[in-house]
Amino acid sequence: MEGLIIRRPKELEEEYINELFELVIKDTFKKNNIEHLTSEIDEEIIDKRRMLREDFSSCGEDRFFLVAEYNEMIIGTIAIGISNYLISEITNGKFDKVVELGTLYVHPDFHGMGIASLMIDEMIIEMKNRAIKEFCLDSGYKTAQKIWMFKFGKPEYHMVDYWDKGSDHMIWKVRIN
Repeated sequence: MEGLIIRRPKELEEEYINELFELVIKDTFKKNNIEHLTSEIDEEIIDKRRMLREDFSSCGEDRFFLVAEYNEMIIGTIAIGISNYLISEITNGKFDKVVELGTLYVHPDFHGMGIASLMIDEMIIEMKNRAIKEFCLDSGYKTAQKIWMFKFGKPEYHMVDYWDKGSDHMIWKVRIN
């Protein structure tokens, strides 16, 4: 996509990135027919804002973000950091030392354009530069699970009906070549 830039976020963009989190998370819950889970939506937004703040306060050491910018508008985010509590719980701590790739959000108007794949590719370069050999990611969103299964294969953990009947949670572990 011509004009797309993937780069580190600037602290003065925090408000815009937080607005993107809110927009994409609400849209994702709606597209997955779980928009009624308002407290979970709020928790997810708060958690992503905390992670972004963690990146800024640690200069990318504790949590490391990249953003996708198009026409001076931030349209996507991706991050790496310590694996989340749910991954730890489901894997009984087996992935506690594995870097988590997450907070992969793309503005709904830009879905299906390969932006997420480009951000993943850039983050894999960053992980290679940090000598990271593998990462994990998780999802409870049906729409994302289809994409991750296509891109990364069968998940290492598949918790059937984890969230509710028909709402599974999946965790992948991916080796970096």
